[in-house]
Amino acid sequence: MRLCGILLCLLAQESKPAPQDVIAVQVVGGSLSAWRAGGDKIEPIDKTGKVAPADRLGTLNGDPARFATEGGLVVQLRGIKVSSGKGLALERRGGTLALKLYKGILVVESYESDIELETPFGKIAGKEVCFLASVDEKSTKVVALEGKVTFTNDLGSVSVGEGMSSDAESGRSPAAPRASSSADLDAARALEEPRNLISNPGFENKLTDWKPPEWMHFAEETRVLHSGRACARFTCDGVRDNQPVTPPRTLKGVLKPGTKYLFRFYVRTENFQAAGKSGDLKCVLDRSGTGKGQETQMHHLIPASEGAWTVHRFMFEASSPDLWFALFCGDPKGPYTGAVYLDDFFLGEFPARPK
Repeated sequence: MRLCGILLCLLAQESKPAPQDVIAVQVVGGSLSAWRAGGDKIEPIDKTGKVAPADRLGTLNGDPARFATEGGLVVQLRGIKVSSGKGLALERRGGTLALKLYKGILVVESYESDIELETPFGKIAGKEVCFLASVDEKSTKVVALEGKVTFTNDLGSVSVGEGMSSDAESGRSPAAPRASSSADLDAARALEEPRNLISNPGFENKLTDWKPPEWMHFAEETRVLHSGRACARFTCDGVRDNQPVTPPRTLKGVLKPGTKYLFRFYVRTENFQAAGKSGDLKCVLDRSGTGKGQETQMHHLIPASEGAWTVHRFMFEASSPDLWFALFCGDPKGPYTGAVYLDDFFLGEFPARPK
């Protein structure tokens, strides 16, 4: 009997619910607050904090805020006011980080984790993606900025590829993906502007800060765009391999040595060939800022995309305060012919993983 009593006691101890699965967050922009469930109060999160699945994240007045959490996840939220039943919730589900949103706008950047975003009208899921989600009382809309996400509810599922969007209303399945409007892309890029370390990244101010030498066929383009009102076009007319495609740029004193950064841009090619075969571009990042490009691991090949915008992003750790970068024709022998379009360059600090 004593043994049974001990066994029953052990079983009772094992059946107790596990403590809440808290998640560390790091604030990297704006003012983030948490509504603590059960505590009936709102607490500001200064630089770092921890949240439980029952907590709600947001802002007091709906202003934008930005935070990072585990697994290389960065979230920019806008129009999300903290309250008991609203706001943004976070929780772990195995290897997936799940978010719940009832109203507002999110831009989610995931670099490592599987992500699920639940809304009243459907669930958005993906890995190594960047997407914008907008939720109101009537519908959910998703815009895939990088990578591919799935958008699912009880009535159906669609795959939303890069540069595409879909929406769903109550009682309806997600709409067939369609090309994102310029307004969608502009809204997403506007959220990035305050932290972009590259001036005139989308050529909205023509070729300011991108002044080419006279011999380079690098010009402003206003017809073929990724977003905004302009991009840049390089015309290849029999140029050789490793010929510069963009004017080299040196960014002085913008980096913090030892800190990780994201470098990203969009490319579109038209009839881009090397000696009659599909050509490559080469992106060279020089962390010394001297333009020597001696680190071969910082040389990145970019394949031709032939009529489609493609995104290319690279993570690196700064080794000096300066960065030099440029794009070149690839290593295969030329002559290179065709056109290269470039838009929406971005360089931004990638937050350290919260402890």
